[in-house]
Amino acid sequence: MAFVAAFPVFFALRVVWGGFPLGEAAAGFFAGLVVFLLARSISDGKLGLADVWYSALIGMVLGPRLWYGAAGLACVGGMALLLVSGRSKIPFIPLMAAGSIAMAISNGWWR
Repeated sequence: MAFVAAFPVFFALRVVWGGFPLGEAAAGFFAGLVVFLLARSISDGKLGLADVWYSALIGMVLGPRLWYGAAGLACVGGMALLLVSGRSKIPFIPLMAAGSIAMAISNGWWR
């Protein structure tokens, strides 16, 4: 339920206050939502619904171009973690957070 409150807050911070283009925020939101909903349906629900909403939130904040990079980094990190740990399930939200932070830093978000 926290994601419901996070969307208007991040939308206001990024689009209204930060001057991020509305179309880019919407495109990132739908890219994150649709791709992860497809992944959830293909994996028979093994990808959690929170992962889907978090992906949409990251897409809205970063935009579609940086979202693809963040999701790619998260997937590579997830595969490495699966190989190293030998577990069959891993929490994916921390990996998506790390990927989005790496993409934000590499894009010079701090300027």
